This record gives sequence, structure tokens and C-alpha cells, in this order.
Amino acid sequence: MGLGYEGWIRVASPVGGEQYALGTGTAVPRARQRLESASGYGGQIDSPPAEIGIGLPHNYDWDQYDGSLSFEVEEDFYDYVIFEWLFDRQSPGTVKFASRHDALQEFDQSFWTSISISAAEGAAVEGSLGFYAIDRDTYSYGNNYWDNPSAVKEGNSDGSTTETVICTSGGIPAFDSDVNLHPIPYWATRIDAGGGPIEFVNWNLDFAQDVVRFFACEANTTVQEPKYLAVGPMVATFGGSYMLGSGFLGDDILSLSVYVGNKELQLKRLEATTESDDVQSADALVPLTVEYAAYEIGR
Repeated sequence: MGLGYEGWIRVASPVGGEQYALGTGTAVPRARQRLESASGYGGQIDSPPAEIGIGLPHNYDWDQYDGSLSFEVEEDFYDYVIFEWLFDRQSPGTVKFASRHDALQEFDQSFWTSISISAAEGAAVEGSLGFYAIDRDTYSYGNNYWDNPSAVKEGNSDGSTTETVICTSGGIPAFDSDVNLHPIPYWATRIDAGGGPIEFVNWNLDFAQDVVRFFACEANTTVQEPKYLAVGPMVATFGGSYMLGSGFLGDDILSLSVYVGNKELQLKRLEATTESDDVQSADALVPLTVEYAAYEIGR
């Protein structure tokens, strides 16, 4: 048994080095790829269990790891992992995380499939990273929760004792003295277009790409990993709600800059996908809500 406070996430981009993430969750299931036959195999309707037609003849393919990480955006993690990986998207990074004390899951050959960043009033900038990993290179379940904290026996009025658990950090990386982790607040972001800032009250930036696996028929005696990987076209989408006091965004935008902290990401050749200007409730702002497809990115 473990508690979530013991967990941590670290990611290394191809060129940015390994950084801690302010992780809020992971979903990296191990999917066993069962190859089932569609044949008839002599099963019976009513017979001893070994002969009843239950299930299908089958074998197994290479295990599949399609995962996702969710986090609050921290400056070093954004600058050296998210930002750098966008511009080196065909190269693998490394994903490591622990779900409990002394646990470890490590994926050394990971390719991102989606990256999302969003900002809204009253919150830290939030992000998510989807990835495909060729294999899980390390897996350690870790220790029991009760081996990590200390416990104190307290006497009760009936003569029995109660064990009171005192939670200790247990070496959680986020508490290390050489790590300075601060989530980036929404007010430390900015959207510029046409030479000046646009008054966005919220925004989201999404990237997606296909990572296609090629498996070869080569008379192998055991299951084989993908022989080739190919990265498909990247899709970039920007959207959000803004007030008209800072100008009107048209259907086509030559360049738009997204600032997260001190880092500028340039979106170019944007074309409008949707635009909404709807009636709101009496106590709400009435912004324009837009979405654009971008066809070029830059630094």
C-alpha cells in the first residue's frame, strides 16, 4: 500500500536534460496484444471444461505502452523538456515515474504523441504529455507504505493501543534542496499578435502527431519489437477567449507568440477554424472565443 504523496515524475527530452515535473497523475497501462484466431477448433457446447468452446486459440504480440502524464507547468520543465521536444519531435526522450516509495517505472525510448498547455484565471498553467514507448525498461513495485513512515503506539482508555502513522517525506524528489519547483501562474503568460498583446482571459495550445510502428515478418522465434518507427505530420491548434479591447483577430494571422514564463513560442500561418460570440450570464464576461490551426512553429 502507498499514498500519492510519495510519487514523482521526471522526463528528459532529446536535448534538454532530465527535469522533474509537478506531476498530478499518470496513465501508462501495459497492454498485452493478444492475436486471436478466427478458426473453428472443435469445441463443444456441453462437455468437460477442457473441451467447451471458451475463448479462441491465440498467441501474443509485442506489449504496447501508450501513456500520458498530467502536470502543472514549471519553468525548467517547460523550457528544457516541452519546448525543446517540440523542435526535435522525431527523437526519443526518457520518461520515469514512481507511484509509491522506492518504486520506479522507466521508459528509455519514448516518443511524444500529444502535448497540451492551457492557462485560465485563478490557476497554475496546466499541461499534459502523451507518449508511445517501445518498452518498459525498468519496473520496480517499491516498498510498502508502512515501511516508510514511523509509527507511535498510543494507549487507549480500554487498555488497547492505537498505531498512529507519522508521514515523512521518504526522500521525495520534490523536497530535495537542490530542486526549486514553482508552478507558473496564469498571469505569467501572454499572447501577442500583430505587434502587441491580446487580452486573452484563457487559452489552450495543443500539438499532436502520429507515431507509426512498422513490424517486419522475418521468421523470428520470439516476439520482436517494432523494426521501424515513423513520425507523421504534426497538427498544431491554438484557441481561447479574449476581450476586444486589444484589437480583433481576423481569419488569418501571420504570426502569434505564446509566452509561458520568459519563453516565446511562435505560431505562424494561422487560419481560423471556429469563432463564437455568444450571450453570457449576467455576471460573466463576454469575450470572443476562437480556435486556429497553425501551419508553422518557430522560436
